[in-house]
Amino acid sequence: MIVLAFNVKSQEYKIDTNNKGLLTLDADVYCFYKDNEYIGYTAYGYTLPGVRLNPSISFQATKNLKLSVGFSALKYWGANVYPAYNYVSVPKYSNDNTQKDFHYMPTFSVNWQINKNLNFIMGNIYHYSYHLLNEPLFNRELEYTEDNEEGLQLLYNGKLFKSDVWLNWQNFNFYDDVDREQFLFGFSSKIIPIDKTFGFDIPLSFMWQHHGGELDTIDAPLDHWSNGSVGLDLFYKPNTKYLNKITASINYYFSKDLKNNTWRFKSGYAFCPSIRLENKNNDLTFGYYSSEKMISFYGSAFFSNLAQRDTNIIYPKNNVFFLSYYYNMNLGKNYDISFQTEWFYKEKTTINKIDVKETERAKISFSFGVVLKAKPKIKLNKVKNLEYE
Repeated sequence: MIVLAFNVKSQEYKIDTNNKGLLTLDADVYCFYKDNEYIGYTAYGYTLPGVRLNPSISFQATKNLKLSVGFSALKYWGANVYPAYNYVSVPKYSNDNTQKDFHYMPTFSVNWQINKNLNFIMGNIYHYSYHLLNEPLFNRELEYTEDNEEGLQLLYNGKLFKSDVWLNWQNFNFYDDVDREQFLFGFSSKIIPIDKTFGFDIPLSFMWQHHGGELDTIDAPLDHWSNGSVGLDLFYKPNTKYLNKITASINYYFSKDLKNNTWRFKSGYAFCPSIRLENKNNDLTFGYYSSEKMISFYGSAFFSNLAQRDTNIIYPKNNVFFLSYYYNMNLGKNYDISFQTEWFYKEKTTINKIDVKETERAKISFSFGVVLKAKPKIKLNKVKNLEYE
C-alpha cells in the first residue's frame, strides 16, 4: 500500500565514478501537511503540518567513496519547543530535555560503492522506500516524524535481485543508564525473475527489534520482537497513455514475541491481497487486510490487533478494506508536489477489554495530505590532483 506522497529515487545513493574530488551541497527540503481523520479505538487522529530540512555537504574523496556531513531539522507549524530524545513517531511532550524552535540533530555518513550494484553505508543510512517494506510493516508517515536512521547498511540493486540489509541503532546505552539499549535489524529483498510486459516478483522482509543492555539499570529482561512478510506480485505493463502498470499482489505477514511475552499476543499473522494501478502521475491501490493477533511495531495502527487509543483493548481479529491514491506533479528537476488520500473501512468486530467482550460497529477513517519536495544538488567545487599518503 502506497501512502507516500512521493518516492525517493531508487538510485539516489549511487556514486558517479567520474566525480572524484567533487564538493556538492545537497539541499534536501520538503514541506508537508497531513490530516488524519481516524474514528474509533484503532488509531489516534491528528494533523501533521510542518517542514523538514536535511541539508548536507558531500565530498567524493575517491572514485567510489563519498563523505557527507550536515544536519536534520524538523519544524511543526505552531510548535516552538520539542522533546530532544529520539523520535519513533509523534513523541509525548515533556518539560525536561527540550530543544527550541526545531527538533534538530547532526548527520554524517560514509558511502562506499563496492561495485556497480553494491553500496555499503555507515552513519546516517538511507531509509523509507529503500527498505522495500509495505505499509503493514512500516508506516510511511514516519517520514514526517522519525529521526534519521543511524547505523550500518548494505544496499544491492541488480537486474534480477534487489535487497537492503540495515542496522538502525536507535538508543545508545551509557554506564548506569536509565534508558535501554535499542536497535532494529532489518532485511528486505525482491527477486525479479521477469521484468518485461508480463512478469512477477517475490518480496521478502524480516525485522528484529531489540530492547535492553548490560549497562542499563532497569530491572527487566531483554526483549526481542520480530515482524516479517513474504509475497507475490504479478504485473502487466500496457504502457498506454492512461495506464502504465497493473500489479496484483498477495502478502503474508507475521509477528512474534521471541523472548519474554511482553506483547499481548505471543504470535500473529495476516493476509493481504491488493491491486495497484499506476501511470506517470497517478497511483491507486485497493486491498483487503485480514489479521489475527498481529502486531506490527512500525506499521500503521490499522494493521495491528492492538488499539492505539486504549492499550487495554485488543482485537482478536481485524478485517480492513483500504484505498489509497496519490497524484504527483513534477515542477522541474528535483522538485515535486504531491497530493494523497487514504481510506480505511474497518468491519464490525469484537473487542476484548480486560476480559469484557464488546462489539465495535463498522467504521470509516480517512486522511489527506500534500507534500512539496525540493532536492537540488549544487556543485560547489572540484578538487583536482588529490594525493593520499
